[in-house]
Amino acid sequence: MANDSKTWRCGKYELSFDRPRIMGVLNVTPDSFSDGGEHFDPDAAIEYGLAMLDAGADIIDVGGESTRPGFTPVNPDEEARRVLPVVRALAKEGAIVSIDTRHVAVAKAAVRCGASIVNDVTGFTDPKMVEFVKTSTCGVIVMHAGEVAAPARTHATVQLDTSAAAFVAEKAREAAAEAAREAEKPHGRAGAEKPVSPPSRQVAGRA
Repeated sequence: MANDSKTWRCGKYELSFDRPRIMGVLNVTPDSFSDGGEHFDPDAAIEYGLAMLDAGADIIDVGGESTRPGFTPVNPDEEARRVLPVVRALAKEGAIVSIDTRHVAVAKAAVRCGASIVNDVTGFTDPKMVEFVKTSTCGVIVMHAGEVAAPARTHATVQLDTSAAAFVAEKAREAAAEAAREAEKPHGRAGAEKPVSPPSRQVAGRA
């Protein structure tokens, strides 16, 4: 910041805060939750960044690594390959570019390519990143996300409540036993003749 608290110095730029400022987020990633990888191609990313500037964005924040839940970590070389062409092209068009990264090597390269702001998602917990921005004229955004690490793959032990399942199983066994008992009972044959009682004899009385 400059002495005037309403002005933010970002490299060769000064942003006045006499009005709200808008940052357009540009994810040059295949797996970000907000855009689904729509701007992973550098040309598509540059086009979208310019469109956001035309729509009124004051800053374009360029990131090459998603840190959504379950993210896949990206090494600095791959991250730089994704973001540097985009940073360079947008800065050439006069945009105030912010580099969203947790890797100091990527931050340095992006600033050399024209980025004016370093946006560290890990809140500058890396002392090397702190040392770099201290010696730079770029602006700084401190993200309150703590340390970001690769997601742990753990297996939790789950205790299931089997009381309901046991009740259903017992009822099924009872029903099966009842059906078996019914099957064992004797049944009359269809169409069998009924037994005929012998005719009663009438005894004539003697005169």
